[in-house]
This record gives sequence, C-alpha cells and structure tokens, in this order.
Amino acid sequence: MAGQSKIIANNDADASHTQGTTFRNLAPELQQMIFTEALCKPHVHFVTAQRRDDKTHNKWTITILPVSKGHDRSGYRWLQTLSTISHASSRAVRLATLEKDCLPFPGLRNHMDTSTDLVCIDFNRPKHKPEYGHWNAKNQIRASPSHPSFNPEAVASKVGKVHKLAFTYHPRHASCSTRRNVFRCLPQKSKHRDWKICPEELVGLLDCFQNLEAVYIILLPGQKKEAKMRANHYTKNFFALSAAEREACGFEIFHDSKCPYIEVDSDPNSKLLTRTVHLGPNSQHEEAYKPELLDEIFEILHDARKQYLEQASHTRGRHMSLEKRSRVSFKVLLHTNRKNADI
Repeated sequence: MAGQSKIIANNDADASHTQGTTFRNLAPELQQMIFTEALCKPHVHFVTAQRRDDKTHNKWTITILPVSKGHDRSGYRWLQTLSTISHASSRAVRLATLEKDCLPFPGLRNHMDTSTDLVCIDFNRPKHKPEYGHWNAKNQIRASPSHPSFNPEAVASKVGKVHKLAFTYHPRHASCSTRRNVFRCLPQKSKHRDWKICPEELVGLLDCFQNLEAVYIILLPGQKKEAKMRANHYTKNFFALSAAEREACGFEIFHDSKCPYIEVDSDPNSKLLTRTVHLGPNSQHEEAYKPELLDEIFEILHDARKQYLEQASHTRGRHMSLEKRSRVSFKVLLHTNRKNADI
C-alpha cells in the first residue's frame, strides 16, 4: 500500500505525470503491478441524497447525488486520479473494475466494482438537510396518513446494482426521536429514542435494494479524547493481527482515497475489544474496552435484521425472499485514522 502515497507525491502538475526516471524505465507489466497495489481495494464510495416530492401523486422519494469533489474521499475519485497518470495506471484501473458499474447518478464518470465495493449514503453531508418523512409504510400511516408517503419503487429502479450498503453513525448526529433525524421513529418508540437510527425506518429504506448482500453502519468516533482512544485501541489490536489471521476471521476492510474502514468484531468477548489493566508489579487483568456507541449500534443492527426478515412476508414484487434476506449480513465498520499507505 505504500505505493499509493508515493504515486500521489509524484502526481504534481509540474511533474508532467511522470513517476521518476527509475519507475518509467520499469517494464510496463511491473508498473501495472505497482499501480494495482496502490488501488487499495475494495473501495467505499460516498454519496448523499436529496428529497424529491411528487405533488401529483402525494409521494416523495430521494435522488442519489455525488459528494462535492473537494470533500469527497470516495474510491472512485482516487481511481479517476490514478487512471490519468499513465497507460499502465489506466490499464490497472480498467482491470480492477471488470465488474464495473456506475453509481446511481448521471453526468459524472465513475467506476464501481459491484462485486466488492461499498456504497455509503451519508445523509448528514448537506448543510441544509430536508425533513424526511417515514420510510416505513406502517409508520407513515400511523404518524400522518394524509402527508406524502415514501415511494420505494422510484428508489429501487436506480439502486439495483448496489450489493453492499452503509450509513454513518456519529455521536453528534441527532437522535431518532427528533424531526431532524433522517430515520426518525414514532414518538411512542421510547426504547431507542436516543439512538441515531430507528431500526424500523432503516428497514423501510433497505427494502428498496433488491440485490442487497450486506448492510454496514460506519462508526465515526468523533473528537472527544476518550472516544478517540477507544477507537485507536481497537484499530491497533486489529492491525496487530496478520493479514492471514484477519482473513481467517472473515474481517473486512474497505478503503476511501486515504483511510481504511475496518470491521468491528461482533463477539462481545473478543480480545480485540479488551485491554490489559496493570494493578501492580505482578497483577493484571483484562477488561472490556470498546469503541463508544458500539453496543448501541449492534443492538440497532440486531433489531433491524429481525424486522428485515419479517418483511419477507410481504408479497410485493420488489421484496426479496426470506431465503435471500437471511443471507444478508449486518456489520459495523470503524473509521480509522490510519493511512492506506501504512497498512
């Protein structure tokens, strides 16, 4: 992965897209191998969304939009940069996206490997977020039956190629008991009023994705010292494992243009979620030391998966069968402060 930072450093305008005399003299096959290593796959691609109202039919839906380039660390942005360096880099990008498709917005050239890449809908990106209605049809009827209802078919027609879907979770996001929350719950759902995502509402959106294979919540630790210490501790334990050990455990890693996103072990007794406390010269013990909000997120995913399976009893054509739903995994990813070049 160290090749990524070196390539970026050599990609200045005044360098005329050269990588140094030594690199240019390498065989094209070797150059391509180096660029392939610098790709850092699989990628995470960030998109945002905007509410669209259909007043004629009293419905609303969402339009998927790209994040502005200056604030976007999506994998496809990195591929765009890499593909312009040389013929070898362009070929490396083409071969790395054989299962190529495009993100569901027009007018912007992008590459997404549908077999491996993760799409994260970050509803909290826009500064002026619209007020969303209820995604869950039952909640819509209970809350305000006369108000515009969510049109899932309009979304389903655009996101059929998305297999892996993620949402962000930050300590400063509004709780789901407030109207400012995208996945806000009904007032009487007091159990999880302080959560950032209502499981019922999340499932209402998940039902739009007909080829879903995995759902992730990306934990963003925030800026508080203790939260960052806990996140860094898990990151250190995670990368203390060899690549072979991580693969044997089935842990996933995704990359944006700069940083990796690592899977958090769902086993509450995992050694990755503990630390050693020294009580004296000859006394020590292990204690739980988890990223903040982790238990809350796992509980959200547990409830969401349960309701997602129950939704299979609906017979409308866009719904996945119970068999397919049972194979969809629900996981937590941690945004790390490491660089792709350092792992």
